[in-house]
Amino acid sequence: MNKNSLKEAIVLQQIDKKYIPIVAGKTLAVVDQHAADERIRLEELRQKVLSGEAKEITFLDAEKELMLPEIGHQLLHSYAKEIKEWGWICNIHAQDSKSFKRNLNLLHNRPTVIKLVAVPCILGVNLSDIDLTEFLQQLADTDGSSTIPPSVLRVLNSKACRGAIMFGDALLHSECSLIIEELKHTSLCFQCAHGRPTTAPLVNLETLHKQIAKTTLHTDDSNGLWHGLRRHELNVERAEQRLMSASC
Repeated sequence: MNKNSLKEAIVLQQIDKKYIPIVAGKTLAVVDQHAADERIRLEELRQKVLSGEAKEITFLDAEKELMLPEIGHQLLHSYAKEIKEWGWICNIHAQDSKSFKRNLNLLHNRPTVIKLVAVPCILGVNLSDIDLTEFLQQLADTDGSSTIPPSVLRVLNSKACRGAIMFGDALLHSECSLIIEELKHTSLCFQCAHGRPTTAPLVNLETLHKQIAKTTLHTDDSNGLWHGLRRHELNVERAEQRLMSASC
């Protein structure tokens, strides 16, 4: 299956309050309702955060001192724009990066004291100085190409998971159809926020139909017997017998 398989998918009735069966092209598949909704919510929340709609800045009641090695101080200056855009505000902008004191620290390899003034607030969750240090390390490892801090991704994944439809939630057929429709437009439609698959193909219907045709042919060649079983023609008398046996 691929993303194009979902475009014309036929949505069937929910199974066991957990799965949404679909016929996608020549494949019968089931969609994990929780994983699918988690993926949908993750991309919606991600867009809100990147647009600034769900991203704020929380100013600390008291400035927090950070003891950083010289390399950490250099990273703060190198990626000051990226850090500030996310909402970590430090006092480095008020310091002269070429000051005599800083040069002495560099000469003696002493840690530099940085004061943290504000932190990002992502979807109501305040990040920390530890999250800043982690982001600095990621920026160093990727040469500044990382766009989203690891701590922000964790918040997004957690919020998407907790807000998603759960196993055991009964869904109308229209609700199942809406989930599949929204899943089609996600960038990673076959993977939830935590990497689990959203969709599992079960049966290749074309192969199944060919197998049924072979079975039917085999049945015709053996006087209607197949593995000791015989198919009976539909008639009123047989229907009446079955109804009587069911009512007893």
